[in-house]
Amino acid sequence: MPDLKNTPETQEQHWSDKGGQKWLENIVDFEEMIQPIGRTLLDCAKAKMGENFIDIGCGAGLTTIELGQHVGNTGLVLGIDISQELINESRKRVIAANLNNVSFLAGDAAKIMVPKKFADCLFSRFGVMFFKNPKASFSHLRTSLKPEGRLVFSCWSSLKTNLWMLSVREALEKYVDLPPLEARAPGPFAYAEPDYIREILQAASLKDIEISPWSGKIHVGKSDNTPEDAARFLLKALSVAQAFNDELKSKQDIIKSDLTQKLKQFETSTGLLAPAQAWIVTARI
Repeated sequence: MPDLKNTPETQEQHWSDKGGQKWLENIVDFEEMIQPIGRTLLDCAKAKMGENFIDIGCGAGLTTIELGQHVGNTGLVLGIDISQELINESRKRVIAANLNNVSFLAGDAAKIMVPKKFADCLFSRFGVMFFKNPKASFSHLRTSLKPEGRLVFSCWSSLKTNLWMLSVREALEKYVDLPPLEARAPGPFAYAEPDYIREILQAASLKDIEISPWSGKIHVGKSDNTPEDAARFLLKALSVAQAFNDELKSKQDIIKSDLTQKLKQFETSTGLLAPAQAWIVTARI
C-alpha cells in the first residue's frame, strides 16, 4: 500500500502550485459548493459604501468582486492570494465586471506587505486555515486594520461534520496510508476547535470574538453533479486526493467507484446535498 505520510510539501507550496491550479480547473464546482456559506459570510461582513476591505485567500476573486460592488466607487477592495494563476483569473473577472475599485496581489498574506490602517474589514472565505504560524499571521494582518476595524472569516469545523470530505478520506484509506489528521496543523480543519480560534485572535490583540456555527447542506460540486461527477471532481481537486502517485494510478478507477457509491447517500431531487459545518468568526480591534 502506498505510504503518503512523509509528503514534504508545505501548505504554502501546495497552494502556490498545484493547489491553486486544481482550484482554477474546478472553479465552478468549488464556487457553487461553498456559495451558501459565502453568502452568509458576506451578510456578516455588512459592507457599506465607502469602506475598504482586504479579502484574504481570495481565490478567483468572486467574493472580492462582490465586496467591490457593495462598497461602491468611494470604497476599495484588495484581494490577496498565494496562487498567481488564481490572481490572473481574478484580474480577468474584475475587468469583465467593469470595476475600478478592486485590485489583487499575489503572495502569502501571512508575510506580504499590507497597507497599514487601510481596511475597515479583513474578510476571508476559507482562506486563513493554512497559515504556518497563525498567531503571527493574524498579528501581521491586524496592522492593516483601521482603529475599530473588524475581522470576518469562515473556516471548516471538524471532518466528522463535513461528510462529503469524510467520504473522500474513507474511500482513500482503503488503498493509501494517509497521514493522520493532526489537530491544529495547517489545513482545512486547522480551526476545528473554537478555543483555538479564540487563542489565535486574542494573541493578535483582537476582541469581541464571536464564533457561530453554520450548519446546512451543500452541493457536492456543481448543483447538477451526479455521484460519479462529484467523485471525479473530489478526487481531482481536494488536496488529500491529489497525493496520487504512479503506483496508485492503477487503483484510481476502483477508488472512484468506491467514492461514487459513498456519495449516493447524498442524492436528492435537487442534486447531491451533503451535510456541512463551518464556523463564522467575527472580531474587531
